[in-house]
Amino acid sequence: FYVGLSEYSPGGDTEDLVVREGEQHCIVLEGEIELRLQDEVITLRTGDSYSIPGHIPHQTRNASHQPSRMIWVNAPVIIPKDVKARPRDAQTSTKTE
Repeated sequence: FYVGLSEYSPGGDTEDLVVREGEQHCIVLEGEIELRLQDEVITLRTGDSYSIPGHIPHQTRNASHQPSRMIWVNAPVIIPKDVKARPRDAQTSTKTE
């Protein structure tokens, strides 16, 4: 399986409807996410989760005015092509004032 963290700015979304092999599981950590499954739209809030077969066309977006975050798990491993590693300095830096 492959685990990821998605952070959505207000109005942010994924690409158009996605179809993948396997299955996808998600939990909303913060904010509100709209899950579109074909023609159905479900609003998920902090603590809500979902599990779907990957062959169902789906999309996620933040329709709220606050940032949103969610953790997702895909099985089997599917690494999105647009994933980019942050520079090591950005991953470990801490801000002190």
